[in-house]
Amino acid sequence: MNKSILRSVTLAAVTALGVTACGGDGGGDVAGGGVTGTGISYGTVTGFGSVFVNGVKYNTDAATIALDDNPGVEGELRVGMVVKLEGTVNDDKITGTATKIEYNDVLEGTVNTAPDLATNTMVVMGQTVRFDNLTVYEDKVSGATGTMVNFSGDVATNNVIEVSGWSDDSGVVRAARVERKAASLGAGAELEIKGVVANLDEAGKTFTIGGLTINYANVVSVPSNLANGMMVEVKSTQTLSGNTMTASRVEAEDSPFTGMTSGRLEIEGYVTAVTGTEFTVLGQRVKTTSATVYENGTAADIAVGKKIEVKGTVGSDGTFTAVEISFRLPNNVEIEGTVTAVNSSANTVTVMGVAVQLNAVTQMEDASDAKQRPFALANLSSGDFVEIRGYMKDGQVIATRLERDDLVSEVLLQGAVAAKADDLSTLTILGVTVNTSTSAVYRLTSDGPPVSRADFFSAVSANATVVKAKGAWNGSSIIATEMEIED
Repeated sequence: MNKSILRSVTLAAVTALGVTACGGDGGGDVAGGGVTGTGISYGTVTGFGSVFVNGVKYNTDAATIALDDNPGVEGELRVGMVVKLEGTVNDDKITGTATKIEYNDVLEGTVNTAPDLATNTMVVMGQTVRFDNLTVYEDKVSGATGTMVNFSGDVATNNVIEVSGWSDDSGVVRAARVERKAASLGAGAELEIKGVVANLDEAGKTFTIGGLTINYANVVSVPSNLANGMMVEVKSTQTLSGNTMTASRVEAEDSPFTGMTSGRLEIEGYVTAVTGTEFTVLGQRVKTTSATVYENGTAADIAVGKKIEVKGTVGSDGTFTAVEISFRLPNNVEIEGTVTAVNSSANTVTVMGVAVQLNAVTQMEDASDAKQRPFALANLSSGDFVEIRGYMKDGQVIATRLERDDLVSEVLLQGAVAAKADDLSTLTILGVTVNTSTSAVYRLTSDGPPVSRADFFSAVSANATVVKAKGAWNGSSIIATEMEIED
């Protein structure tokens, strides 16, 4: 198996747009709130048929597109790429026109430590990269597409990968998209890293970014104001020597919003500093006021390390005043199975009896052999096999990602347990009955040893414990073969 905050948009509007759209890692609510007018949107690409970024469908007919500073076309953009989009949002707040789209990766280089599903991390050129079940994966070697969690076993030491995402307050790269470009570094291939300068040694001409030492002795021109704390982009055409990169170029890396003194601004990223009613995301100072609207949280929830999306306006002094702030919700619902109904007017799909709501912050991608693009709800049919990731809100499953895959026999269901039978025969998850037996494999953690069914049931609390069940669908319930408790 190929293996946010926004205010509600009316279902009619979503359906009319054929929305496929956005959200990145974690749940927002629904797209459509925010600020209209001209400005910048910085966030994840989550759908096509035009381009969807931060819940808005942008017409790209007249847009200039660049990928890693090279001219490009819309067809080269991919779901999961974090982009800077300049353009205008219309009065309906869900459509707009893009004039310029720029994509630049955070990291491109060789893998030091292969992915570890126990921590959902890997090390690439001395940088810790963290992924989750929404991190998009594309493999240029095998042709596979899907999510990083499902394909983590395909990534090995010395593979060359490209990562799109954000750095958090601790310097960890949070991956929105991972692309495996080659099995090993070829002659003349270029390595690239963006990060904050530390341990600058001007005499020795070295500094560090994370766990990587940069030797810039051979660089003809470096920024005259090179200093600790400066954001830079470093490139090299030489293979790493241990954890040392011999740089061919070192350039200052400006904030995507440098020089902005007016207009609309939307940012998806991680909070790196908080001071009173202000905080920082991607180097941009954000000011909150009594009029700021919060989705899925309050002002008290703003904290270093939190992933948020902010929409607002920039003043003449460069201060970004937030109109709306959205927090992610736990993305702990997973459904993998065959579609039995598609309701275009309600914008829902039904899998194993569970009606799943799609909206303008739902990533949609076709990882089946058809690899259809653009891919939207209208392209789904009963009988299609899908993988869905999402969250529960007000008793409804909201999809943050829907991926169509080739048909497999095993189904998967993950969510909070609503009920458990006293005789240990069944659990109820998302309204679905899961039949258990002594022959199924039970684990108290995803990587823990097998335990007895009785011990497993003892560890499960209704309306509190999240359980993942794998097995077969018999038309009305799941016959479980594997069950585990999720963190």
